Amino acid sequence: MSIFVGRKYFFQAPQIEPFKSSDPNTLTAVAIISVEVKRQIPKGASATGFAGYLRDGLDEKTTGSGIKYDKNAYIASKLPALKEALGDIHFGTYATVINLVDDKFVIVKIIDQGSRTSGDRIINLSRIAFEEIAPIYAGIVRVRVELMPEGYRP
Repeated sequence: MSIFVGRKYFFQAPQIEPFKSSDPNTLTAVAIISVEVKRQIPKGASATGFAGYLRDGLDEKTTGSGIKYDKNAYIASKLPALKEALGDIHFGTYATVINLVDDKFVIVKIIDQGSRTSGDRIINLSRIAFEEIAPIYAGIVRVRVELMPEGYRP
């Protein structure tokens, strides 16, 4: 059984009854194991705000993760407001971005850290990812970003 508190998981050991034996030479030992998980994002961690898209002029430029930006790949750039809402999000984390108006969604890989923006924008999507959830002329759209469990691969 695990209990989530803040950003750490604490594992509770089951109650162990002492071993009773009629043999006085029997040794009973109980080991207590402590486990600290360095990075755990609770399943279903999400943040609500606005999503925009990255301009085409960034195509083939190197991102913060070292991967070249491709407007035709399902990728995204996290913004400071998303980090404030969900904590540290590593490059390579996958997220589901859901349009709150019509429930269209897209799964993207976070490969870059965006700069500070005004308003409630929390994520910038590649052009193709944005077009999956809204027409490009919309510019920005209200979304919920849900982080996928660590180790998720589409």
